[in-house]
Amino acid sequence: MGLVKKEGLHWLYSFLFISLLTISVLVLEGVLKVDWVHDQAYILIGLFSVLLIASALIAESGLKNGKNFGLLYLITVVSRFFICFIYVFIVVWIGDPNILLFVFNFFALYFLFLLFEIYNLIANLRPNFE
Repeated sequence: MGLVKKEGLHWLYSFLFISLLTISVLVLEGVLKVDWVHDQAYILIGLFSVLLIASALIAESGLKNGKNFGLLYLITVVSRFFICFIYVFIVVWIGDPNILLFVFNFFALYFLFLLFEIYNLIANLRPNFE
């Protein structure tokens, strides 16, 4: 029996993941003074956090209903992709002076949030298959 099976515990994991990621960026930027953290890293973390919470809510409602879970999850994935694409397009269109660093930070954070969502999804679906 895994810990994720308990009702609502995945929300705690999401909060801990977002907090750990934000603290990591703060440490990298503030304490270690690295120059490969973009100025918009916190905006990206906020954007991905909102998208993660929204997709988790939609997926949770699909699991409770038992109907159309695959369709609901596909809609969240496609919506997240288009929202992120629009955000990157706006930043490029405005003309960020350090666009390569922005793209690197964007894809690094996108990949981390995607891995966390896949882990969370598998952990929440596992009890339904046992």
